[in-house]
Parts: sequence; structure tokens; C-alpha cells
Amino acid sequence: MEPQVTQIKYKANSAVWNQSFTFSDLKMNEYELESFELNFHLYDHNNILANELIGSYSVGLSTVYRHANHEFYKVWLRLVDPSKSNPTSCTGYLRVSCFIVGPDARPPIHGGMDESDDDQDDKELD
Repeated sequence: MEPQVTQIKYKANSAVWNQSFTFSDLKMNEYELESFELNFHLYDHNNILANELIGSYSVGLSTVYRHANHEFYKVWLRLVDPSKSNPTSCTGYLRVSCFIVGPDARPPIHGGMDESDDDQDDKELD
């Protein structure tokens, strides 16, 4: 399956992408659901030098599936960079929403456009 990437945000210390990605027509058996992961990698874009990894986070699809509504909604992921001297040290946070929809299911629905970005129900995953 091809990776999907966000647009580049230039000169931004606190970027907001608000982009959606869909992996459609995936058919998984129980073993694949238990063994596949969703990987997030956040990079600092450099025009001349190589892009620098800020941090990454991996979550099993089965973990997402076992949450209420088969989703993570506005969850803060604790990013780490395994190449650093302390590979478990937090290098930043990324807030994501993601869900898994089965063949005859519908995506979860949340508040309208006036919903605040500073919700009190934000969660952090370790």
C-alpha cells in the first residue's frame, strides 16, 4: 500500500494540516488487522539538506479498532526519534483523528464546523 503524505508547511512552528487520507477497498482478515500498523512520521522540511525527522509514532490497526467507534478522535500522539541518544525521549506531539470502517459501516460523526480545536476531551496516547 502506498504511503500518503501531507502538504509541506513552510516557516511554521505549529503547523495545522487538517487533511484526510483514505485507504479504500482494503479487505483485511483478522491476522492482518492484528499485525498491520499505522505509522506517523513528522519531518522538518529542508530545501538544501536532507529532511530531518522530528519524531514518529506507530499504532496497531487493532488498537484503533478496539477503541470506541473504532476510532481515535483528536488524540495527541507522543512522538519519539529512535535515532537520538535517548530513543524514548519525547520529541514532539501530533494530534490526529483516525478510524476504521467495515464494509457495511459508516464513519463516526462529530460536532459541526464550529467545534473548537481546544476541546477538553483531547487524549494523549503513550
